[in-house]
Amino acid sequence: MKNRLKYLDGLRGIFALSIALSHFLGGAMGWNHYPFINAYIAVDFFFILSGFVLSYVYINAFNSSKIGNTQFSLHRLARMYPLHLATLIITFLIYYFLYNDFPFSDPTYSGVANLLALQGMGMTSDWSWNDPSWSISVELWASVLVFQVLARKFNNTSLFIFSFVCYSLVINKHDSLMAAFDFSYFYLSSGFLKCIGGMALGILLFKLSSETSVAEPNSTRFSGLIDLALFAIIMVFTCINVSMPKIDSLMVVCFAFLIYRLQVRPSWMRNLIETAPLNFLGKISFSLYLIHTPIILLLGRSGSYNNLPIALRMTIFLSITFAVSYILHVVFERELYKLLKKSIDNNFPKRLKKTVPLTPAL
Repeated sequence: MKNRLKYLDGLRGIFALSIALSHFLGGAMGWNHYPFINAYIAVDFFFILSGFVLSYVYINAFNSSKIGNTQFSLHRLARMYPLHLATLIITFLIYYFLYNDFPFSDPTYSGVANLLALQGMGMTSDWSWNDPSWSISVELWASVLVFQVLARKFNNTSLFIFSFVCYSLVINKHDSLMAAFDFSYFYLSSGFLKCIGGMALGILLFKLSSETSVAEPNSTRFSGLIDLALFAIIMVFTCINVSMPKIDSLMVVCFAFLIYRLQVRPSWMRNLIETAPLNFLGKISFSLYLIHTPIILLLGRSGSYNNLPIALRMTIFLSITFAVSYILHVVFERELYKLLKKSIDNNFPKRLKKTVPLTPAL
C-alpha cells in the first residue's frame, strides 16, 4: 500500500477551509468586497491535486494492466458520489422545510442534473442546490472519461500543451478562471475544461517528480523559504478582499511549482504542512467542502444567530462545520468508501485486491 502524501492532505485542508470561509464571509458581508473573495482559485488546486494523486495511486496499476477502466471508474464513483448525494439530500430538506422555497430557477431540472452529477457539465446555467458540488461533478466525469487517456497516452510535452490549451480557452472567454457552468467550446463547460486542464497538469507534475531524484533533507536547508514564498503568494491572493481575476492564472503556476517542489525537495515547510492539525484538516476536507453550504443555510434560518457579531457567528459556523465534517468523514464518507471499494474489488480477479490502496483522491 502506498503511503499517504501528507503534505498534500495539509494543502487540501487549507484550501477547502478557504472556500468555506469565502462562502460564509460573502454571505455575511456582501458579495462585492470580503475576505477570501479569490478563494475560488482553490478549486483549480483541487483539479491539479486530483491529477497528481490519481497518478500516484493508479498509474502503475494501469501500466501493468492490473486495473481496468471499469474498476477504476467504479472506484471514483464510490469515492465521490455518495457524499455528494447525501449533502444534496440534506440541502433539499433544508430548502423544503426551512425555506419553503428554492431560490434558484427550475429546481426540478437542476435537481435531476445534480442527481446525475451533471450540474457542472453545462447542464445548469447558474448556482443551485449545494453550490460547491459543481466541481465534484466535473471531476467525477473527468476522472472517468479523460484521466486514463491522459495518464497513459500523453507524454510530458503533450500534457503541457493540453493543459495550456484548456486554461487558455477558459481565460480567452472569461478573462479569468472564475468560470464554471457555461458551455465554451465543443459543448464543454468552462468548469470541465478547467478540470481536465488541471488534471493534465497534475499528471505532468507527477511524471516529472517521478523522473527527478528526491533531494536529501540536508541539501534543502533553504528550500523551505522558496516553498514558503510560493505558499504566501497563493494565500495573499486567496485571502485579500479585492477581486483580482486578471492574475488568477498565475496562481496555477504557483500551485504547480509548490506541489512539485514539496514532492522532490523535502523541507521544513513540507514538515510544517504535514503537522497533525493540518493533516486532520486534510482528512476531513472532502466532507468540509460539501457540508459547509448546508450548514450556512441552516444557521441562516436562526434570527438569534444572525443578530450576533460576525466574529462570533464565524466562530460558531467553524465549530459546527469542523464537528459535523469530522463525524461525516468518520461515520459515512470513509467507512462507506471502504465498504463500496471492497465490494467492487471482490467482483474483479483476486490478484487486484491489494494493487490499489485506499488513499483517497479528492
